This record gives sequence, structure tokens and C-alpha cells, in this order.
Amino acid sequence: MTLTDRITRRSSGYGAIRLTLLLFFFVSTSTPLQATPHVCQKCKNVYNDDDFLVCPICHPAPADPPAQPETQHSQQLKWVMRLFMLAAQAQPDSNFIFSPDSLFQALSALLAGASDTTQELLAKFLERNSPSSSTTEAPGASPGQSVVYTAGNALLLASRYQLQDSYRREAEKMSTAIHDNIDFRNRPSLKALAEQLNQEFCYLTHGMIRSFCSANQWNTETALILINSVYFRGLWKQPFYRKNGGGLFTLENGTNVHLRRVLHQEIRHTGYAIQNEWQAVTVPYRGNYEMVLVLPPEGTALSTASPEIMANLLASLQAVPEIDLTLPAFESYSGTELSSVLRNTGLECLFQQGRVTLGGMLVGSSKGIFLSGIQQNCAIKVNELGTEASAITQTCFVDGIRRNIKINFNRPFLYILRHKDTGRILFIGQILHPETLNYR
Repeated sequence: MTLTDRITRRSSGYGAIRLTLLLFFFVSTSTPLQATPHVCQKCKNVYNDDDFLVCPICHPAPADPPAQPETQHSQQLKWVMRLFMLAAQAQPDSNFIFSPDSLFQALSALLAGASDTTQELLAKFLERNSPSSSTTEAPGASPGQSVVYTAGNALLLASRYQLQDSYRREAEKMSTAIHDNIDFRNRPSLKALAEQLNQEFCYLTHGMIRSFCSANQWNTETALILINSVYFRGLWKQPFYRKNGGGLFTLENGTNVHLRRVLHQEIRHTGYAIQNEWQAVTVPYRGNYEMVLVLPPEGTALSTASPEIMANLLASLQAVPEIDLTLPAFESYSGTELSSVLRNTGLECLFQQGRVTLGGMLVGSSKGIFLSGIQQNCAIKVNELGTEASAITQTCFVDGIRRNIKINFNRPFLYILRHKDTGRILFIGQILHPETLNYR
């Protein structure tokens, strides 16, 4: 061992002995440290500053929400979020509104006339997605009420089909306006019908959706059209105030824009949740409705709001005494084709000829009918007093009788030349080897 090593080891030993003696002396002669008491100015509670930075009574520590079991509501929310995300993909980087309620009501009208496998498929889909009990207010609610919810339906049927009497009675119970015996080859009458429907549903949606259908959308193949509309108007339980000077709104690309119309209110007795910096707050209307507002973490794209995030967030909502809320007033309108949405959610067979059975609705065979398109128009307005929203969903079915057919004669074939009226055959032949033919 070198001299340097010995000196270092000996110095270390002496240093340790001195440190131990100093600590013993300090502990034996010093008085214990005392926590400084504080009195909360608000509730007069006494607390120690080494235990709490703020009053634990007025500012309780947020508890981690308990794990929530998978309920029917959370399952429905996840499915609705999947539908919404699929529908929103068609309109990226834009305001978008979608009404699952109107879609489910349109499919429910179809379910009432479906049979066999189509009935089983629709029943399973609706049971999984839509609420088991109706949440609608009484139809034709008075305009003076705080909350108004109304729904309307219409059915258009080509003259080559006939409604079952039992379905006609059910449709009338659902306040469905039936337009049957329609000749979809008569363009002038179709134009008049489209104008009539636009006027009727403009009234049902209180002018929010003035035009949703056109005679040009229908052709001679059209067999059946089901239309549903929903309208909602609700007054806030606590009206907002317009914030003086407006406020800033940060876009997803980081750009700040100034909004002139910004709403503000201290919402009392409402729900609030925060999970992984995602926040949700409920804003109640007068009556049994509320709006849930969801704010992602700063710098997080709204498109990352997965069904699981939303379900967990809403399941953890807890009552809080008051929330200071700032919200921009807004209006939004969307027109969306929902065919791709339904194709990706287990209903793709509705778009396949020969797979749809409507024995509970139509007299005779309906094997040729299939869904060709489903269009939804939605509008919403949110301001200081409340919310007004409406939607119209139009499902259109065609049949294969006059469908545009593509056929490629790329294999041996026969040909017949005949008189059109008498059927007298002039020539008949076959083509087996077109490559041997000479053309001049």
C-alpha cells in the first residue's frame, strides 16, 4: 500500500469519527423542529404548512377516479364515437356535426319492416348502439317550453311495390307521412314532391335545414326512401354572458385567432373530469338534457380522442360546486354521405343485392332491393341562451330491375336478329373465334 493510500484511508477514518460526534452533539442539544400552523382565511381551518401547501378542506387533493365497469352507456358511447370518427374522416380539418339519434331512428323504421336475417342484423346493431329506452320529449312540444324535442318521418315508395297493412299502421304510429304509388319516371311530379318534402321538413327543423332533397337524386331504379328528422332546442340552466373584448382561439396548427363572440359563465353544480390532461365538463339545460364539452391536452390533436378515452373520461365525471367556463359561440352545418360508415360497422350486407329482406314492410318479394345511399344533413347553433340543433337522415333503396348493368362479351356468345314487335327471327348465330374474323 502506498503512503498516499494510507493517508487517505486514515483521513477518511478521522473524518467519519468527527462527523459522528458533531451529529450526536447537534441532536442532544437542539430543540425539535416545530411545524408552523396556518389558519385558512375562508373556512378557519388550522393546518400545518409542512403537511399541506394549501387548506386541505377548501382545496382537497383530486382523488384518482375508481375503475369504472363497462356499462351499457359506455358501450354505446364507444360505438357512437366509432361512427363519428368514421364519418368525420370524410371532412378532415373542418367543423363537423353528426346525429346518431337521427341515423338510429331511420334504421329503426327500417327494422320495423325487416324480416329474416335483415331483421336480426338490424336488431343486433341497434341494440348495441342506441339507447334501450326512448329519451324523446313529447312530439309537438310547445314552443314556450325550455326544452323542445320533436321527430318526424316520411316514406316514399315506388308504384311497383305495395306496403303491408300492418307496416302502414306502425308507420302511422311513428308519425310517418306515407307517399306511395310514386312513378319515379315522371320528372315533373318528382320535382313537385321534392319541393313539398323540403317545405315539410324545413318546418319540422324550424328552418335550420331548408333543402335536403332534389328530384335529381332519384332515378327510375329508386324503390324505397325512408326519411327521418330530429329537432332540439334547449335553454341553458344558467345563461352565458358575452365576454367583453372577445378572446383568442388557438388552432391545431398553433395559430391564434381572435373571436369576437365568446361566452362566459360560472357554472354551478355541474360535472367535471380530468384524465391524462383530457378534461370534460357538463353544461346543463333546463330539463333532462346537458352538453358535455371535451378539451384535449394542449398540443394534442382532437382526432386522437379515441372511444376508450371518451368512455373513461365521461365515466369519471364527478359533481363540483362551480366551474369558470369560457366557450366560443358557434354555428356548424354538415352534409355527409354515411354509406361508408355503415359498411364498416357490420351492415355491409344492406348494400348487397339479394341480401335485404323487407317482408314485414312490402307485399310480395323484395329480394331485389338494396341500400344505395344514406345522406345526413345536420345543423347546430350555440349562443348565450342555449342550443338549437336539427338533423335529417335520408336512406335510399333501389332494386335491380332497372339498375345500370355492365356486361362484357369476352367469351363465346349467341346473337339473334329479330323483329321487335312480332318476334320473327331473321338471323341467329354464335361467335366462338372472333380472332378469325376479318374487318374492312
